[in-house]
Amino acid sequence: MPYPDNTFDIVISAGTLCSPGNAPSESLPEIIRVTKSAGLLCFSYRQHWFENQESGWKKIHEEMLEAGLMKQLCCEVDNYIPTQNISGLYFVCHKC
Repeated sequence: MPYPDNTFDIVISAGTLCSPGNAPSESLPEIIRVTKSAGLLCFSYRQHWFENQESGWKKIHEEMLEAGLMKQLCCEVDNYIPTQNISGLYFVCHKC
């Protein structure tokens, strides 16, 4: 991302990290990098894509938590695309 470190108080990503062909899992460290310390990160994933090993999202998400780069404040599971019976994961985290 063409932004300096610690630029944004909050980063919201809706419909960007959710499916093949969108942002790669390597985007998460960049999202964290441009978020200010104690800033909020809000994002959603299609549940089946998040949990799919091929996507790498669950792995990188857990790595960022374990490394202490972000703290998960909440995670909700809800309809993402109700007409297609697709569930979504909705996260709110803060940068450590």
